[in-house]
Amino acid sequence: MKRESHLPARGWLHGCWTCESITGKTLEYNKITKGKRIYKFIVYLCPKCKKKLKKPENQEKFSNSCDEFIEEYLDACGP
Repeated sequence: MKRESHLPARGWLHGCWTCESITGKTLEYNKITKGKRIYKFIVYLCPKCKKKLKKPENQEKFSNSCDEFIEEYLDACGP
């Protein structure tokens, strides 16, 4: 999962999910099995934002944002 940016879609650098700065660092956020499919959600997250996740309020905001994206993505994929 990444934010929109001017970077190539298939490159290894993308916008940080939280602050949109350019990063190559990732965090495996969630793995969901839906039917016979397994979805693995990996989030681009810069070191500065990853460090901020140690605070519960930041972790909650991050999780809510990711969960909302995942829910919309899975709904768009269909059954």
